[in-house]
Amino acid sequence: MVGWAPNGAVFGLAQALGGLPDAAVNWRTTVAVRAAVSMTYGNLAAQELSNVIRLLAYSSIAQAGNFLLGVVALGVSPLAMQSLAVFAAAYAAMNLGAFAIVARTGRDISSVAGNGTLRRGVVRR
Repeated sequence: MVGWAPNGAVFGLAQALGGLPDAAVNWRTTVAVRAAVSMTYGNLAAQELSNVIRLLAYSSIAQAGNFLLGVVALGVSPLAMQSLAVFAAAYAAMNLGAFAIVARTGRDISSVAGNGTLRRGVVRR
């Protein structure tokens, strides 16, 4: 559940920056650079982890970068706020599902290996 906190903060930032004019500060470039750093760091830091909970935490850092890209689109696209809301809902559902799988299978990466072949009844439609 803690993994949702960074994205909630970014959604709050989107609300605050939505009406800020571009001339006030070059905030779009700053936010875009922070988004790229967040996505890169989150993905690179998660590569060598064997604890799935920590892997999901670093994934949340990377997803916060994706959220920030939506913030950059505020004021440029009329669909930016709606896109952020859809992304937030989808992210929350997927994160909840990922943690449910971890709760069922275990925290070590080897415990989720082979779920597609070993537990076919779980993944079949």
